[in-house]
Amino acid sequence: MPTPPRRQEGIPVHGTDAATHFMRHSRDVLAVMDRDGVLLALSASAEPTFGWSVDQVLGKRVLHRVHPRDRRGVMECAGRILSGRATAEVDARIAGPDGRWTPMTWSLASGVHEHIYAVGHDHGEEAGRGSEMIELRLRTARELHDGILQTLTGANLQIAVARRVLPDDPTAADRILATLSDGVSAEQQVMRLYVDELKGRAAPWTDGTRGIGERVKALLDRLSAIWGLTTAVETILEGELYGEVGRQVLRIVQESVANAARHGGARRIEVAIRREADSVTIVIADDGDGFHFVGDYDHDALREQR
Repeated sequence: MPTPPRRQEGIPVHGTDAATHFMRHSRDVLAVMDRDGVLLALSASAEPTFGWSVDQVLGKRVLHRVHPRDRRGVMECAGRILSGRATAEVDARIAGPDGRWTPMTWSLASGVHEHIYAVGHDHGEEAGRGSEMIELRLRTARELHDGILQTLTGANLQIAVARRVLPDDPTAADRILATLSDGVSAEQQVMRLYVDELKGRAAPWTDGTRGIGERVKALLDRLSAIWGLTTAVETILEGELYGEVGRQVLRIVQESVANAARHGGARRIEVAIRREADSVTIVIADDGDGFHFVGDYDHDALREQR
């Protein structure tokens, strides 16, 4: 006796065990409908994609869950399939139980008993992956600009100083290079931690083992070695600063201190960080030359003035 076809939750799935496996594990939404649009089978991926369970929609017409403006296109696409066309594609938004519309691209094909087979791809998931990639690129650019590139700029200046004093004071030149070596090694470690984080290893900002004061102090020690600064830090916190907030605070301090030394000629810099409830205040004071600045500027105005 031949083995009867397996059934998914009481609805026939035509084919082999492989078809049932696809229905259960596909990331795209797989659906089987009759010629009237009544749903005969649906993959488990529909639940996380749309928000309703498979049991809620099996045996019901799909068109009722299609956005009103997309229904005509779906009906025309289904008509082409039933008229003999092998495959067709249509964009159609599907309603969730909370009224949210999920944009989908559907690939349709005809099957036995005038059934329609549909594969739906979630645009939102693709957009989400795209936005994650954009965020990763921006974050990597910030890490490189605010970290290793600033360090290399300072290192280049210190090497020039060492070369200048080397003929008359080799000991001083050696001291400059030794200090510079410590700073570069420390920056190397920071970049290694960032690479480990990108690889999915433990994020250094969520371990909770080092507070923001300790991290800023270590940062200022590196910058002092590279730029020849005297630095001090004060932290007054109601609760610690971990995770992405802590990372951003550190990068703001790093960029500001490096700019004060590089562009303002500062030799002493003081940093104060205060957190009260949900507010974080960062004050950075230096003895550099600075530049003329009067008034309040929004982000667009500052960017225009570079």
